[in-house]
Amino acid sequence: QEEFIRLMHPRAVVPTRLGDTVVDASVVSACFAFFAAYIAIFLTGFVLLTFFGEDMLTAFSGAAATLGNVGPGFEMVGQSSGFALQSTGVKLVHMALMLCGRLEIFTLLAILTPRFWRR
Repeated sequence: QEEFIRLMHPRAVVPTRLGDTVVDASVVSACFAFFAAYIAIFLTGFVLLTFFGEDMLTAFSGAAATLGNVGPGFEMVGQSSGFALQSTGVKLVHMALMLCGRLEIFTLLAILTPRFWRR
């Protein structure tokens, strides 16, 4: 509802509410940044898996399963076949996605920045 008010009245100051409490703008911004990073990493993994020759359903469900750490996917990464039959490149992409999902995306992105290693 607040977004529609912001669209109709761009200069209005409309606080974002969650129940009765007002949510700080920095929290909303951090949530959006996490969502955008999650989607970007997921799409990158999905595209890499398709480049390695995986079909669309296997690549999509494999990227979702490994990034979200939710278990098996569909088709070639399903319960009957698992990840054992995948090529080395595909396994490396899945391992990178699992690390992103388990170590938290912001932590991993912070480690990859040069500013983190300056000390």
